[in-house]
Amino acid sequence: MKAGDLDAWVKRYVAAWDSNNADDIGALFTDDAEYFTAPFRPPWRGRNGIVKGWLERMDEPGDHEFRHEVTAVADDLGIVRGWTRYPAQDQDEKGRLKKPVNHVPILAPGVICFGSG
Repeated sequence: MKAGDLDAWVKRYVAAWDSNNADDIGALFTDDAEYFTAPFRPPWRGRNGIVKGWLERMDEPGDHEFRHEVTAVADDLGIVRGWTRYPAQDQDEKGRLKKPVNHVPILAPGVICFGSG
């Protein structure tokens, strides 16, 4: 895996996130991929299962902002740090700013895993 290839994959992921197009989503994953959306939650399995899970929990286009950086690549493993911001949800009930969600996806062949903090 090369950093440029991983960066291109993340850009395609963001385009699919923005479009919610089933073909764009499915093109990101292999038939046997597993997509872990949160710790201790069972993964979505297989391309069709991932597309189904994604569309059941999709964000609306334009309701989020995302930026990322590739932090490491080695053999078949890549680590990307990403920040997601939902501008409409930036304030809590008392008007205080909330911090953006910070993701560290770890990508390996056929697996995507998200952590947040």
